[in-house]
Amino acid sequence: LAANPYDPLHMFVVIALSQNTDFHRNVVKWCRALWRISPDPLEASTKAWTVGRSYQLTRLVSLTECAARATRGPPRDVRRRLLSCKGIGPKTADAFLLFAMAVPEAAPIDKHFTRMCSRLGLWGGASPPSKPLCVRYDCESCPRNNKCFRYLAFKGLGSLAGWVQTAFYVHDRE
Repeated sequence: LAANPYDPLHMFVVIALSQNTDFHRNVVKWCRALWRISPDPLEASTKAWTVGRSYQLTRLVSLTECAARATRGPPRDVRRRLLSCKGIGPKTADAFLLFAMAVPEAAPIDKHFTRMCSRLGLWGGASPPSKPLCVRYDCESCPRNNKCFRYLAFKGLGSLAGWVQTAFYVHDRE
């Protein structure tokens, strides 16, 4: 996996921009433009509006500022603090854990993961994590954990969960 625990805010910017868009067509282009503005992710995010008009860019400064306050400490605490930020859901929080903190059992559950699980007959009846439940409970104590893809992937795949999610993403896109 391509993880970078040495530049967590740079990784956060990439992750935040990748919400609901084509990574290779949009996110790479936006990040190149942002890093030309400033190598500092907080400073670059304040000028993201000059790069384009997508909602990912227009809300980047508020997300990055919130993430800057949330991304220190143990992964469980970081995840909960990220989830308290408006606009950050379980997928984004888990992507941060996986790619910026190198937590291999944190699988960002996205449409590619759920589609591949369906194709392979894995964890039938499960659904993606629910932000209100993730904010309130840890996975182990969540009343819905036996129907949540994140918890089931964590329990069933352990430290391979993040790798499997990445493989599912690549396979589903291709």
